[in-house]
Amino acid sequence: MTSAQPARVDPTPHRPQHNQLVLTPHDTDLSTTCPYFPGLCFGSTTCRVYNVTESWAILPFCGKATCVKEGDALFEVVSECARAKPRADCNEILVNPAEVPFPDCCPTYNCTGGPIEYYTQAESEQLLAASASLPNAGPATGVTTS
Repeated sequence: MTSAQPARVDPTPHRPQHNQLVLTPHDTDLSTTCPYFPGLCFGSTTCRVYNVTESWAILPFCGKATCVKEGDALFEVVSECARAKPRADCNEILVNPAEVPFPDCCPTYNCTGGPIEYYTQAESEQLLAASASLPNAGPATGVTTS
């Protein structure tokens, strides 16, 4: 008769993947540009303008935005922490985004049952579509996993 082995906690927290959102004026109530500063992106979380290819933190969230030009259009590409699938055997370790830059501010997970799983591209899009159909929900945006 063998005794049950105690649950083993992986000593290395699992780092999440990252998602990217492409924000355009059509997707948000806030414009990606400011008419007083043509050719520059407007950072809605900082109320500042940025040059093409310039990045900035999107505090109080863990992520960063980058000003991207495609043709004549400017876009704010937001990189953020991927969403982990909930698991009872995992403890989430949170970090204050104001103290640690992206992507190191993304939560990590200590799990007893193996590595954590993250939502796939299709699952993320389904979650966004479902949340956009809720009352008082914002518009859905495209999500790509990188």
